[in-house]
Amino acid sequence: MKHFCRETSRLLSDGFERKLTLAERFRLRLHMWMCNPCSNFGLNLELLHRMLAGMQRHADQHAPCLSDRDRQRILDALRQQTRPDA
Repeated sequence: MKHFCRETSRLLSDGFERKLTLAERFRLRLHMWMCNPCSNFGLNLELLHRMLAGMQRHADQHAPCLSDRDRQRILDALRQQTRPDA
């Protein structure tokens, strides 16, 4: 793997974790304009990121929830076990 491709793949990944500097964004765009494999890698990484974000939203919306009654029952049981006289 060429040095510029290695740096590009690192910058693409870093871009999801932090805001890239202006110089980093410029180097990234310039290299991706000239290098089809890195451009494809960037598109695939973006697609993967969007898919995972969608899966997370779906999981958050459909996460099982305890009813208030069950939550209170668990809290009562925990309190009962932590009492010194129990």
